[in-house]
Amino acid sequence: DSPDTFAVMTLYDPHRKPIPNIEYRTDVIMNEDCPRYNLRKDFVNVSAASSLSVVVYEQPGTMDALTSLKVPFLQKAKPKVIGRMRVMASDVAREGRIRDQWPLLEAQTGECHLSLEWNPVKLAKEREN
Repeated sequence: DSPDTFAVMTLYDPHRKPIPNIEYRTDVIMNEDCPRYNLRKDFVNVSAASSLSVVVYEQPGTMDALTSLKVPFLQKAKPKVIGRMRVMASDVAREGRIRDQWPLLEAQTGECHLSLEWNPVKLAKEREN
């Protein structure tokens, strides 16, 4: 039986105030050993001091909860962390584009494939009066 999983991608930017995190969650991929989340996001106005983390979770099985006498039906089981990885935005900014795979830390096996691109935006200088 393959796990039901989802991923949470979080961009942490220490210069972003008052809330430094931007977070996106994928849909749950059911019964798949090698899930593809195909999450595509654009982060705008991000500093190179930022980091992007991906945490993969196993969603508690609904059938397990329904068929098990040990788990009360109304008890909400929490998702379990399968693994995590982090990429520094400074690495992406330096390279311009990175397409690579990173091992999932804390996981027995597994890796995260990402394609990341850095597009610097040049801001027009304010006119002096």
